[in-house]
Amino acid sequence: MTKKRERKQKPEATEEPDVSEMPEDFDIAEEELDVELDDDAALDNLVVQGRSADAERIGDDESDEDDLEELDEEALLNETARLDAASLADDPVRMYLKEIGQVPLLDTNREMWLSTQIAAERLLQSLTDQLSREEHAKASGLPNPAEIVMLIYDYICENWMKVLETAEAYKVPAPDFRQIIDEVQQVTTAWDVDGKSYTRQYLRQFDWGRDDEWTEMARRLFDVMQGLYVVPFGEQMELRKYYREQTTLPPRDLFQHWLFSDEDTIDGLPNFFDEIEHKSELAAEALTRANLRLVVSVAKRYMGRGINFLDLI
Repeated sequence: MTKKRERKQKPEATEEPDVSEMPEDFDIAEEELDVELDDDAALDNLVVQGRSADAERIGDDESDEDDLEELDEEALLNETARLDAASLADDPVRMYLKEIGQVPLLDTNREMWLSTQIAAERLLQSLTDQLSREEHAKASGLPNPAEIVMLIYDYICENWMKVLETAEAYKVPAPDFRQIIDEVQQVTTAWDVDGKSYTRQYLRQFDWGRDDEWTEMARRLFDVMQGLYVVPFGEQMELRKYYREQTTLPPRDLFQHWLFSDEDTIDGLPNFFDEIEHKSELAAEALTRANLRLVVSVAKRYMGRGINFLDLI
């Protein structure tokens, strides 16, 4: 990194709503938007067409009565389309509804994956700030990127031990660390995919959200995911291989050996961290737009009950 990473305000990663329990008819009905326009160019084209039709109607004074009736009917249709287009262009609320209506709602898996990217960047920023205040910082005031990764591995190990303790207390098998790595790698590559979250399926064994101890287990498991998201790919694969053979995490000095032996990874850590920040920004934007779509979808269900639509939103 050439400069200290600054905090950026992002939407708070609140406890995810169970979108799957909401009615399936939350989508904004197309018929509620009078005109289907994709962009301003199409809108302007429709207005020009309407005006051209008006000019043709005015200039055709010598047409017979039948032609005049046909022209009047066509002109009326063109005029209606022109007024609808102008109304849509002049009404920012309707334009907004048209745009936001094209944003798909998120299922609970996608929402969790987006939140993971946001939380992982916050973890990275937090540990960077922590090391910047300690003796690990270089003369520039920035910590060594490799030291950040080592601190993240300590974070993973600490939370993983708590996960194992809780699983033992509940007398259930421990989560499969390899599948958690697989899920993290999938989120890193592309979050907007069909499929189930292994982590969420594991947590459904008990009343996650109401059972305090199991909820704490969920928090710890998500912390492990977020930590793994900030571990470079090569070291993720080393962890996966070691866990497959030993069914436990490697000691800290072995992980450190893997990391410092990988010169390409060490050199690429600043860019890797920048990419995490960039993906976090995209995730925050996607989550915000999806939440706005959800708000609009819910609000439209209460239209016609004496409450202004903007007040509902």
